[in-house]
Amino acid sequence: MAAVINSISICTVHSAYGPGALLLILSFTAFSLNLYSEIFYPVMSKISKVTPTPFDTIPMAELHKPHTPKVQYAGVVETATQEAAKRQWEEPVGAVFYTNAFNVYGVSFYKPGDDHGSGGVGPAYLYYDGADGKLLGERLPWKGTAADIFVQAQFPLHSGRILGLPGRILISIMGVVVAMLSVTGVIIWWRKRASRVVTAERRAGDLVEA
Repeated sequence: MAAVINSISICTVHSAYGPGALLLILSFTAFSLNLYSEIFYPVMSKISKVTPTPFDTIPMAELHKPHTPKVQYAGVVETATQEAAKRQWEEPVGAVFYTNAFNVYGVSFYKPGDDHGSGGVGPAYLYYDGADGKLLGERLPWKGTAADIFVQAQFPLHSGRILGLPGRILISIMGVVVAMLSVTGVIIWWRKRASRVVTAERRAGDLVEA
């Protein structure tokens, strides 16, 4: 009797926390973030209008032939600061990066401690050519086409930051739920397998006796 109750309890827990809206969101956003360049962006570009970044339009350099910038960090920061002033952005330069695979500088604008931006979508970015310092493009949080906003929302949804601290707590709980589903799923599978083995052995014994 206790074994039956225990089995029912495990099945109940597994069913109660089975695939729902949150798990579906986590699964989809994990896919979109991990396979962005390979699948997600190409598919989105075909079904809707996505504003490309320099990383989507500039061919990647060969692995053993990386680019070398002709413009230095200081020059890019100065140019970006002037551009931000023209646009009347209040946020200062928060970080700068360079990727030698694309020969592109990225300059982000945010106040100290606000690098995740509003709703976790990230700060505004300006992109510059590492060869001549030319402005290549921009990324503005929560702005652009409907497809742009959908693409930007992937990380905030996956991390829960779109709902602030409550969202992050909820996603943390979901991590425990996923682990629990994995354990209960294996237990249920093992018990069903054991039951099938016992049934098969009994049938084999019945055939021998007959």
